[in-house]
Amino acid sequence: MSQTRFSLCVALMLMLIVILALAGVAAAQQTSGGIRGIVRDDTGAVLVGVAVSAESPARVGTPAVDVTNSQGLYRFEGFPVGIYTLTFELSGFGTVKRENVRVELGRNAQLDMTLGLAGTAETVTVTAEAPVIDTVRAQYGTNFQRELVENIPTTRNSYFDILTSVPGVKADHESNLSTFSVYGSNVEQNAFQMDGVDISSVDEGGAWDYPNYDIIEELQVLGIGVSAEYSGFQGAMINIVTKSGSNELRGSVSTYLVSDWMQGNNTPDEEFPAAVDYRRNFNFMLGGPIIKDKLWAIGQFQRSDERDVPVGVELTDDVVARSANKYFFKVNAQLSDKDRLAFTFDDNQFDWPTSPSRTQPIGTRPREIGINPVIALRYTHVFNDSTLLEVSGGGIYIRDDWGPMFHDLETPGRFDWGTGLSSANYRGLWKSHQNKTQVAAALTHYADDFVGSHDFKFGAQFLRSLDKTTMEYNSGVFYYDYTGDYNYYDYVGNNYYAMYRAPAAYLGNVDTNSFFVNDNWTVNDRVTLNLGVRYEHMSAGIPDVTIGGEDFAGTSSSLITFHNVSPRVGITVGLDSVGKTVAKASYGRYYGKISTDWFKQQATSNAGIDARAWNGETGTYDIPFWTWDPNFNLATDPNLKNQYTDQFYIGLERELIPDLRLDVSFIIKEEANFIRARDVTGVYEEMPFEDLFEGVTQTLTVFNRVSDSSESLYMSTNRDDFDQSYKSVVIQANKRFSRNWTLNGAYQWQRGFSYAGGGIGVSSQSFRGQGAGGFGADPNDLTNAYGRMPSDATHSFNVTSAINFPYDVVLGARYTLQSGQPFGRVINVPLDQGIRQVLASPRGTYELDATNILSLRFDKDIVFGENRRLRVSFDIFNLFNSTAAIELRNNSSSAGDDFLQQTETIFPRSAMFALRFEF
Repeated sequence: MSQTRFSLCVALMLMLIVILALAGVAAAQQTSGGIRGIVRDDTGAVLVGVAVSAESPARVGTPAVDVTNSQGLYRFEGFPVGIYTLTFELSGFGTVKRENVRVELGRNAQLDMTLGLAGTAETVTVTAEAPVIDTVRAQYGTNFQRELVENIPTTRNSYFDILTSVPGVKADHESNLSTFSVYGSNVEQNAFQMDGVDISSVDEGGAWDYPNYDIIEELQVLGIGVSAEYSGFQGAMINIVTKSGSNELRGSVSTYLVSDWMQGNNTPDEEFPAAVDYRRNFNFMLGGPIIKDKLWAIGQFQRSDERDVPVGVELTDDVVARSANKYFFKVNAQLSDKDRLAFTFDDNQFDWPTSPSRTQPIGTRPREIGINPVIALRYTHVFNDSTLLEVSGGGIYIRDDWGPMFHDLETPGRFDWGTGLSSANYRGLWKSHQNKTQVAAALTHYADDFVGSHDFKFGAQFLRSLDKTTMEYNSGVFYYDYTGDYNYYDYVGNNYYAMYRAPAAYLGNVDTNSFFVNDNWTVNDRVTLNLGVRYEHMSAGIPDVTIGGEDFAGTSSSLITFHNVSPRVGITVGLDSVGKTVAKASYGRYYGKISTDWFKQQATSNAGIDARAWNGETGTYDIPFWTWDPNFNLATDPNLKNQYTDQFYIGLERELIPDLRLDVSFIIKEEANFIRARDVTGVYEEMPFEDLFEGVTQTLTVFNRVSDSSESLYMSTNRDDFDQSYKSVVIQANKRFSRNWTLNGAYQWQRGFSYAGGGIGVSSQSFRGQGAGGFGADPNDLTNAYGRMPSDATHSFNVTSAINFPYDVVLGARYTLQSGQPFGRVINVPLDQGIRQVLASPRGTYELDATNILSLRFDKDIVFGENRRLRVSFDIFNLFNSTAAIELRNNSSSAGDDFLQQTETIFPRSAMFALRFEF
């Protein structure tokens, strides 16, 4: 690289950093893909000066143009995902036009070309399949293009349905569930992006926005070998690119319907099998040019309504329907030949009552009401054929309420330790306000004149976020009962204790300033090195706040400060001369995001809890039991270090036939610096506890707190007594849509070990929270706690496919065969600190049933002209009518004779009818 060009890059980067620092906000990422290749003549010699142009209906503006360099190399980066046509021209040689070139999200397609001497034909059009191997990046992920997204059986409520088809992703069931583990990670360790903007929640880092399924252009799950451009996850980056307008005015109207007669019964012995009253969904979309080749727009609206219940619950008139309105709007503009702009707005407004269950009747379940607008803005400027600037910004703004199902804020809630049943009402009202604003910029520069070629990317990302939660118990109290073995207690009756709490508010902010550099260094035509490093300065604390006219002081300085340095290294090696067989390997360190759940309850505006036991003589709760004061009983370790995952990957990718890729991968993940709660001042004494189960008695060592509750200090700290490791082998086949079919299929073996509690299913693999309820705060939490992860299904096999048949008939299919997930038996142990739930047997003593689920979708198109068609669709879910349990009663103390009773079962066989008119 010449000194002048290098100086220009440095000056632009420094200027960009200064501008963004003054802006004072946060982060965005990949929304596009690229194409590159080498052009040669018939003898194999590289051709210099070949003009290569690329155009697509997915890209606003005039065709992009590049010229091959001294190595015969051309490049296109920052292209919207879609189908492209490339034209190759050089004086004295025949012009070649290559059609049907697919640009995928986050991938670089290697498309080499050979030009012959000029002949009789002016232009030769080549329609061969585009390459499917990314020869540049040593990352491992799964992409779902529009052709698959639109034609496979899903409930159409959210994109989470698709994620269960991705190898390495484990969820408790297929439908509309945002909590899932990826390659053994905990469920809060994923990151979510829409059009390059991070839409993960501030409090615990999970998914919050449920965008309209029909706005998806492409969905990508990146879990392995991710470059230094990405951060804030130890599991996977879930990346959505939304649809855009085009030069043609296009629209659609669609509806999806499920009625009671369209659902079967997979629990015939149950008094109340799973039942559905209705599920219905209406969508409208319109998009097209405002100014042709200059300004495009698209808008969508979705309305959904659902009313159903799971097994064990009667569908009565008081079961409240769930409803949501979703709005989407996007504009793409070409401001000049070198400048492009894209703006996205998405909003999800909902009233979403939580489904009742056997142990939690309808009146005890919460009702979630909220809005979650997302804004994304991206500007791209092309300086020249080797330098590209991208600037982006936006955020997610959450306003969410969790409260009693019927808005009763007077009747206190109750829970019975003896039966495991909730009664009376939900606990109280929570209001969550979360703001997450981001700005990011990246400068990409291609350098080809020293030791191979380089794709340099320099980036700066800034994030500012705030999480504020207010809560109050109904009438300021919540009750616990115990109708089990009264010999444990010196009182008579069902009443146990009451928790009294005043209205409370707790909050926290998180700021992250990040810088990264990345280089895809193509050493020669076989070897590419991915070299990257990321630096992050992360800080978090509690701001000042005024509530009800009263001022509350925050922390004078940051409670948490992290300086993270994340190296990322990868290599790709072409094992043949045509790029159809590539070996890959990578190492990376991935730091987690800061969760406000680690510290926000330390806010001075928070309120304590006074727990009082039932007094049979006075008939009131007047016996002091325990107290909890967040200003005295909570702390954050001043020497806290960020938790991280070290990740190793080696794989082989092979194009078996045109458009079909086979991957074989081996993955290792090791986690460290676990941030968990610990009671650092409480005094616990070992004591024996006899556990009688099915006629056999075992003696467990439990820990009784002998110090007063006011003397406990629950600290968020690094736990060196924890461990978590994961290994997996994945074989994946990916067939891009061509010759009327597409497919994604995978087999996975995995084995993961960790410390975890006694909950069942993937959702229990979560460790959020501070205080006495945080996992590991009480030493009894660690009894039998190390073992197979709750998400550790040993074998899994997934197939997702769509096939176009004659007469405009399309068949879509999703199939999952998965081993059961491990769990253990839990018991209630009465101690001076209250009842503690302890694992009496390790996870793996029992397993959930294996899942064997097939769902199909049939589409028939009725064409009314070039751009008008009516699509009639029929989905069948759970065709085998699987009876696999999602949740069981594994607490032998409270379940009694109902131990291992199913409390939630996979929804039975059901059908969905849909109509879609496109124009």
